[in-house]
Amino acid sequence: MNIKFLTFLSTAFLFFSLKAEDIKPTNCGNLLNVVMKIDQAQKNASLENFIFSKEQFCDLGTNELKSNFELILLDKNNKPLNQKSVFFNTVEVVESFKSKKSMEFGKTKLLQTPQYRVVSFAIFGKPETITSYKIISKADNKIIGVGVVSEKK
Repeated sequence: MNIKFLTFLSTAFLFFSLKAEDIKPTNCGNLLNVVMKIDQAQKNASLENFIFSKEQFCDLGTNELKSNFELILLDKNNKPLNQKSVFFNTVEVVESFKSKKSMEFGKTKLLQTPQYRVVSFAIFGKPETITSYKIISKADNKIIGVGVVSEKK
């Protein structure tokens, strides 16, 4: 009786493990990496260095907590193909010591230089259908960046 039970159990385990391999997450697509640039002094943003890959990527980025920007990839008819919420730290703080031997902080300043971040998308369909992008600031719902998508060679 134990042999029959073990045989049944192992067969069931094998069957379900093979079935689990057939099931792929529905939110996986081909990987697109881009560099997002924010220039706080100019109050604008852009996406640069589009690199498309056949590698599978499974994060849609729609549940990003505390996100402050919305990135939208558009087709030639300005129809949204992909939308991603991202958090981007727009403040860069530089703290210096009072002297080389001191462990006390001196002056603090906020830099207004451009900031960069790599953002990854899960792309469904052909990469060439994505023709442009739009970046929206969630703080005031204003469009702070638009541009054309071109793959980096």
